Amino acid sequence: MSLVHTASTKKNPKKVYCWNEGRDGGGWTLGMKNWYGSHHNMRDGGRRETNGIDSGVMAHLGQYYKMDDREIRTYMGQPNPTSDSYNAGTSEMELMRDQTHWNTGNSNSNREYTVMKKYTGRWWFYTWKRMPESTTTSELSSYVMASTCPASGVNCGGDGKLNWRGNPRCGSWGGSGINCNGVRTGKPQTDPRGGRGCTVNLGRNTPGLHWYTSETNWDTYHYVCAGSQHSSSNRFAQRTWFRSPESNKDW
Repeated sequence: MSLVHTASTKKNPKKVYCWNEGRDGGGWTLGMKNWYGSHHNMRDGGRRETNGIDSGVMAHLGQYYKMDDREIRTYMGQPNPTSDSYNAGTSEMELMRDQTHWNTGNSNSNREYTVMKKYTGRWWFYTWKRMPESTTTSELSSYVMASTCPASGVNCGGDGKLNWRGNPRCGSWGGSGINCNGVRTGKPQTDPRGGRGCTVNLGRNTPGLHWYTSETNWDTYHYVCAGSQHSSSNRFAQRTWFRSPESNKDW
């Protein structure tokens, strides 16, 4: 846990959960923990904080969690962060996604996390108004860890090794937040194909890339190098982390 204060908020410090490992340089603040199910009753359609940071956010399931959009925009250093207007200003965003367990039908382990960089837009999470495509060429990277992350999610050490990187197609699918379906470019193969197009194959099937923070039934999709990792049947919780990008020198 950490207490975070930024000059732009003019408020007292806030208790948050920060990822203290070395994933892509670290500095990640937990913004959301969600998974499949109609029981997700998020405040104000998802824009406001739902449940608290002390509600077992690193547990396998437990309570879902969502930080206030105004605070997420603040931590990323976006312009006019307290405004919910979609036209209040854009900036480069960086997100990291991981999960608390895995879909045992499509993978043998929980060894993958992904990092989205160079995505230019304005963050919001509101049902069911998806965010548009990045106005710049975004970069999605998948990393493979040496060992399996346990369901507690608190002992997942190491930065991981780059397993696939490419430019996804986003903005025209899903429900809330950033949702990507398919790719334009990628390496070592254009499409990760659930693992077959990655340096290390972590999956058992070959779906095209899906990277959804939330579908309209609240399902989350993470089809990169570990097969079809979807949270339906409440298999696991998907976690989304945020930080200010290196390009934001004023944060």
